Amino acid sequence: MIALACPFCSNRLQVDAVLGAQRHDCVSCGRTFFLSIAAPTVSTNPIASSVADITTRETVVGLKPVGQREGDRITQPGPGGGGGRMLGEGLDEPTAQTSIPRDFVSDETTDKRLKVPLAAAAHEERDDDATTSDVRVPPKRPPSKKQLPPRRPSGYVEPQPAPQAAPGMTLGGLQLLARIGGGGMGTVWLARQISLDRNVAVKILRPHLGDDPAFVIQFTREALAAAQLVHHNIAQIYDAGHEQQLHYFSMEYVEGEPLSALLKREGRLDPEVAAGYVLQAARGLEFAHHRGMIHRDIKPENLLLNRDGIVKVADLGLVKHLGERDAQPAGPSSTMADQDFVGSDMVMGTPAYMAPEQVIDAANVDARADVYSLGCTLYELLTGRPPFEGDLAAQVLSMHVADTPVPPAQRNHRVPAELSNLTLKMMAKRPAQRFQSMAELVKALEHFLGIDGAALFSPREEHAALLERSVLGFGEAKWARRRRIGRFAFVVLSAAVVLGSAALGFFTFATWAFLFIGTSAGTSVFINAFAERAPVLLKLRHLLLGAPVRNWAVAFVLLGAALAVLWRQGLLVGVAENLGLAVAVGFISFLTLDRRVTRERRPFVQAVEEMLKSMRLKGLEEQRLRQFVCRYSGARWEEFYEALFGYDAKLEARERWAADDKGVPRKRFAAWRDPLVRLIQRRLERRQAQRDAAQLAMVQKPPPLPRKARA
Repeated sequence: MIALACPFCSNRLQVDAVLGAQRHDCVSCGRTFFLSIAAPTVSTNPIASSVADITTRETVVGLKPVGQREGDRITQPGPGGGGGRMLGEGLDEPTAQTSIPRDFVSDETTDKRLKVPLAAAAHEERDDDATTSDVRVPPKRPPSKKQLPPRRPSGYVEPQPAPQAAPGMTLGGLQLLARIGGGGMGTVWLARQISLDRNVAVKILRPHLGDDPAFVIQFTREALAAAQLVHHNIAQIYDAGHEQQLHYFSMEYVEGEPLSALLKREGRLDPEVAAGYVLQAARGLEFAHHRGMIHRDIKPENLLLNRDGIVKVADLGLVKHLGERDAQPAGPSSTMADQDFVGSDMVMGTPAYMAPEQVIDAANVDARADVYSLGCTLYELLTGRPPFEGDLAAQVLSMHVADTPVPPAQRNHRVPAELSNLTLKMMAKRPAQRFQSMAELVKALEHFLGIDGAALFSPREEHAALLERSVLGFGEAKWARRRRIGRFAFVVLSAAVVLGSAALGFFTFATWAFLFIGTSAGTSVFINAFAERAPVLLKLRHLLLGAPVRNWAVAFVLLGAALAVLWRQGLLVGVAENLGLAVAVGFISFLTLDRRVTRERRPFVQAVEEMLKSMRLKGLEEQRLRQFVCRYSGARWEEFYEALFGYDAKLEARERWAADDKGVPRKRFAAWRDPLVRLIQRRLERRQAQRDAAQLAMVQKPPPLPRKARA
């Protein structure tokens, strides 16, 4: 056992004496340090040895504090207490072997000998037969001025390390649930957005990247700009923020898997299926390129396939420029196919998919670099392996610059010659020899799949028949008809009771009846809206949870005043009983009607979802599929369309395709919600714009000087 003092709080500890480097946690302050013990060497003339010689034959103990976050660099004081060397954060970094003063550490060796200070050992001959009691331990001496810790300025505040992301942590209204991945920029977490009650993906930047002001400014600008990209084939970015010394952005959580997981399971894909996936990704990239966004890191891991068969491009438009501090040397046995490569002044990418011009001059790449990377991705989908493989990143990159890939048709005889040549054209060494834009690539892939993107989509007879049957079954479901009849009867009966009571002079009874009826109906609608995740309720919840504290304070004051008035009038108990009974009636209505309607209608929606999924896999464009559903769903199309694609998609379809053959708008479903939703949406957009402006202003503010005393 070794008795030593914690290098942070000087608390006395007992640890095992084991050769090599070990990690220990202080039970007093909770901080971590490394203890390194080197094996003793034998000296033939210990008495005549100098201090340095005796140091080599003594058991040497070295202490190394550990930083609280990645990228910390901690100075370990030298033997004289003055300057020291800088220690990195790696676990495998060699620890300096330094002598520890007698009052700092002692060692109980195997022969029960208590070590003496090196200064005393330089003048004494070691007696191998002596016991611990034979050794005199000199008294402790006060530390000299050189051993005292450096003085801090008055008011100095020790900088606190950034907290580590962990499940349960909340960042900007996002509750982290579980870590789902990581990369060169940071870690990716599954989180719950509390205000909208939905799952999102959160990418948290590595702490040392957050310490680079130029990087943070560019990152924030790019993330907020990418949040404006709304397309079916792009994983949307929602927001970027900074909280608890962590920089992060939230984006759409795609329930599905990346194409890399599909490749790992299947080996390689059917050529038409692979072309369909790449066609969807090309459409998303075409949309982004028109708005000035270049991805620069296209690979199977960044193409996400959701449960509906839609491919979404992830991490689009985000900052990829990293500095020297993130250089990751490749392992000698790595194929580099799935590793991010980061070099000094180099755009982050993956060696197996990087364009030649991106290797040579990463600062001046254009959209054709994405064409090359997408071609490498298509190559791997067709053959089950990347076009170039090697043990080192430099080797793979040199192949991209100089070597010609083996045609996909030679590695997979099922690949048609047309698709093989198309892939090789995407991977041409010179950008001028490739497709000059994603629009050209989209047309070429549509031609291969037999799709005329310029022509009006004409569905097959079986597709139109299935859609019509599903819409009819959805609208004429048995429990849906019963619910409509029940609601109509409830309204008529309620109006008769209220008006009849008022006509007979029973105004008090009419008032209570009106309160009960209104509360019952409202409760039923609210519970059903909550269960169905109605857009009005979600947007209203998002608005309220993000409201300033002063608004909540005013609301609580008004509620308290209303309760006080009811209590003074003697109506509080009656109102509470009435509301409780009404809520119970509304909940029973939800269980007996609304839930049954949802279960009965779900198979009709699923049938159309499966049909659309198969059509997407054949390369059909999403907008044309939605236009087909809107046009062929009949007069009562809105409710079915909303159940299929959502409320916001229905509003877009209403503006574009809702008119009938004569140009007359068709019937609307629950149109009373639209003004309320528009009002809430305007408030949310205004608040988001203010938040974005504040975020940019914060990251552009110059950082405080380190170790600066308070005024």
